[in-house]
Amino acid sequence: MTGQRREEFWRRFHVEIERFREHETSCDVAINPFEVGRWHVKFTRRRVGYPAASVAIGIVEHSPSRDEFLLAITPTYVVGDVVTEGERLLIPVLLDPASDTFVLHADHGPVAEPDMTRFFASTAGALLDRL
Repeated sequence: MTGQRREEFWRRFHVEIERFREHETSCDVAINPFEVGRWHVKFTRRRVGYPAASVAIGIVEHSPSRDEFLLAITPTYVVGDVVTEGERLLIPVLLDPASDTFVLHADHGPVAEPDMTRFFASTAGALLDRL
């Protein structure tokens, strides 16, 4: 996928994040467009109580992949004062030429462009439920 298409993906994803933020209050979403680091977008779910816990899913473009557009997804678990980083997963991003929309090729099946924010928020919630 070309660099221009990758930039278009991020632009559209940011728009979907803004829409998501308007309606979703149980999941924090942060965008980190300036600092090159471990995440570009991060979805975080929290649980109060004893012990307090949270799961953050960091998303960044997997830069070693040139031909394919892959998102590197890394969960970070916090229980009390203990922080643990989970295994990094790679999710391919495809462009559907018929609809000119992006699709994630997730393990359970395709995730359409308008559903990506809910997919990542739900994933963080499911991981939090396991703690």
